[in-house]
Amino acid sequence: MTRSALTAIVLVSSFAPGCLTASDFDLARPVPEQALVGSTVPVPLPDAFPLSFSLDLSEALGHLPHADLVEIKLAAFTLTVTSAKQPAGDVDNFAFLDTLRVYATGTTLPRVEIAHARAHGATPTLEFGVADDLDLTPYLFEATTINAIGTGMLPTDDISFDGTIVFHIHPM
Repeated sequence: MTRSALTAIVLVSSFAPGCLTASDFDLARPVPEQALVGSTVPVPLPDAFPLSFSLDLSEALGHLPHADLVEIKLAAFTLTVTSAKQPAGDVDNFAFLDTLRVYATGTTLPRVEIAHARAHGATPTLEFGVADDLDLTPYLFEATTINAIGTGMLPTDDISFDGTIVFHIHPM
């Protein structure tokens, strides 16, 4: 293949909608540490799982053009048990969960499901399936709240966790 033909292929693919370009990048943000109060008596998990945090990427994305010229999709979401609620000899994990659904709600935008997880046994890290086809751009250029609804039983003691949320940024 000639150099000019190869250059033409690279240029066309760089500007085709949905294609990965040299300017694409991932942006990771920490999920702040949170806690769930356990119960020594078997009790169903309340619908409102204690995962809630505000997310505003406008400062981190300020160098990008207007929101109409960028596409932001969720690339990964994980929660990890922390030691804050683990006294000596305690081992916490996510075995108490059956399902956990994570939602984004904007100030003026409707609630959308962005991630979900099913129980995977006694694991200290919960990796979510993400809605990687959902363009979250409108949500992330305004104040957005991330929260969750879960099913399962309360853990037998308190548990704390934090995590990471990763967005794939595609300037168009």
